[in-house]
Amino acid sequence: MTRPAERKALYKLTKLAEKILGLPATASKILKTLTRTTKKLNVREIVRRVRRSERSVRKYLVLLTRKGILEREAVRTARGKLAYLYYVAPVEKISAVLRREISRTAKKLEDIAPHES
Repeated sequence: MTRPAERKALYKLTKLAEKILGLPATASKILKTLTRTTKKLNVREIVRRVRRSERSVRKYLVLLTRKGILEREAVRTARGKLAYLYYVAPVEKISAVLRREISRTAKKLEDIAPHES
């Protein structure tokens, strides 16, 4: 379980991630939902909480996981099927993702309009 200071930092960092990564509304809602809970949630629970279609939720879970903002844990259901539980990545990982994104953006800017000394 995370400490209150870590939760606060995580909340601030995920808000920053929404802006830096330009996340769509549904992706932002998923991220906010997972930031507000200490539990790992399955797709069905995320769909229920964000009130979006399962297809849309799955699409943005893939996006957020690929970006490194979310992580997932494979589990077996009561019927033996494979399922995933999603949760927000640790603060350090999100911070690294955002630093890389800012660096890429700065490089693109430099390529377009080189800095004059």
